[in-house]
Amino acid sequence: MVVNSFTTPASPPIDTANSVVTVANTFRVTHRFTPAPQTPYLYRVDVSIQNVSSKAIKDLRYTRGIDYDVPPNTFSEYITLAGSSPLLFAWNTNGFTSLDPLAIHPSSGAVTDSGPSDRGSHMDFRLGSLAVGATRSFVTYYGAAPTERDALNALGLVNAGLYSLGQANWDGSSPWNAPLPGIDGRDNGRPGTFMYGLQTR
Repeated sequence: MVVNSFTTPASPPIDTANSVVTVANTFRVTHRFTPAPQTPYLYRVDVSIQNVSSKAIKDLRYTRGIDYDVPPNTFSEYITLAGSSPLLFAWNTNGFTSLDPLAIHPSSGAVTDSGPSDRGSHMDFRLGSLAVGATRSFVTYYGAAPTERDALNALGLVNAGLYSLGQANWDGSSPWNAPLPGIDGRDNGRPGTFMYGLQTR
């Protein structure tokens, strides 16, 4: 993978970014990050993949892996995988799975509050064929909110019908180092719920 460019505004507010990379002289992949206008809790990520090779691609894939590390206990969290999309090929709660889109990845199916442990989110998308010179685009979201309710509301506002949540192992006080589960983080998403979503409509 070769970085072609990474740009941000020259002056404040520096709240957007544009990343362009070339992968194996086959794909030009662009990620454009902008604040979601519907909610203060999400960044919109417009993803486009162009076939810059001389051959058509029969099975285009995109992988997104996240090691959430939710504070205040950054190696102990609960993970939720929920929703659906025809693009989803496999998903699991291992934030350390290989990011090679062509690797064989286990798929756990939907889970709710899996943990607590050092976990994350891994999603594989199958995007179909891609002709020479053609581009495939879709929209994802990254963000964090004060509570689970706020996070789910934000994902709903942007039509992210497939999503993952990362929530702290936290009991309402900080720091939380007891061996028992921190149920305030698990049940209410406090002191913060991290999230990733795929726009599905």
